[in-house]
Amino acid sequence: MDRTTAFLLLLVVGGAFRGSAQVTQIFPDGYSVTGVRGSDASGNMIITGGTGTSPFFYSGTLPSSTNPGNTYTSNLVPIINGSAVTGTSTFYGPNTPYYNSWIGAGNVLAVGTYKETSSSTYQNGVMYLGPLAGSTSSSNWTTIKVPDSLAGQAVGDTIPHSTMGNLVVGNYNTAVPSSGQGFIYNISAQSYKKLSFGDVTSAFGIWQNGGSSSSLYTIVGGYTSLLGSSSSPSEGQVGYIVNYDASTDLFSSFTELSFNNDRSLFTHIEGIDAYQDGFSLAAMSVQGGLLEAAYCFIPVTSSGFGTPTWQAINTSPSPFATGDTVIDNSVMGLYEPSSGVTASFVASVPEPSALSLLAVGLGGLALARRRHP
Repeated sequence: MDRTTAFLLLLVVGGAFRGSAQVTQIFPDGYSVTGVRGSDASGNMIITGGTGTSPFFYSGTLPSSTNPGNTYTSNLVPIINGSAVTGTSTFYGPNTPYYNSWIGAGNVLAVGTYKETSSSTYQNGVMYLGPLAGSTSSSNWTTIKVPDSLAGQAVGDTIPHSTMGNLVVGNYNTAVPSSGQGFIYNISAQSYKKLSFGDVTSAFGIWQNGGSSSSLYTIVGGYTSLLGSSSSPSEGQVGYIVNYDASTDLFSSFTELSFNNDRSLFTHIEGIDAYQDGFSLAAMSVQGGLLEAAYCFIPVTSSGFGTPTWQAINTSPSPFATGDTVIDNSVMGLYEPSSGVTASFVASVPEPSALSLLAVGLGGLALARRRHP
């Protein structure tokens, strides 16, 4: 990053990058990007999303203006109990054998949702394990549905958002009255754990730390009205990042996240990727009544997490933008490039390496989270 030391210090103190990242449209109009995971050491990746009716996979390098992501698989339809669903479906997050070899060479693991029919009220969660080209075998598709006993009442929607290692994270909504909380699904044990930090909680991203056999994870999402804390407001959305040990079922280093470190702003964290000596996060916040996308870099320290730095994603004149997923320092999400048209974008921000060195110090280097397995 070609910035002076004085300017970098201003950024660290202020908690935000100056300027804003520009966007490039990727994929055809109407295709919604939702998740990404690296697939090899050469910079290739798997991207997931939805066409409006069904899921899609993209395999290749990071889409750009010269590589708009025109090679993808979009004829994927969940096969549940031997029959193709007739309602809408989409994928929200992938994982690859580059990180977890048990997925199998040439395969991809992805989680998302489906409706059994076009008239179905609620969404069920689904997990797909199979080839990128898609499979018509029921054995490749598994329903994920939070049990009513975990919620304490009838569950309506189950929405898995991300998967890595042996875990899936997402959120569920109860039927009547409607309320939502997060969940963690253990793939091998086929068990569910409730994740609740407030009256409403979501879990949108997960990263496995320490390699494919590790029980250590980092989870991101959002919550409202933090339980048990008199200092937290009773309303408003706050993002969070938290460490989780699946072997002990314990959380640690819970940290609130708000755009530009301003607690008054509505903020939600959508995606996570280990990068340099910390994590890259995809986020969105409401500012001045507008939904805007953002990038966040948060360093890892010996005591948990350091001070986040933020970068706005400039999608003007689009009336909204969502920051849905991130890989390295590139955020992807949705915006409206022209009136009535929804499309996916990618925006790459300045690398945060110099910022992280200033914020964390050389000690943070020993805690670097590697992207490689």
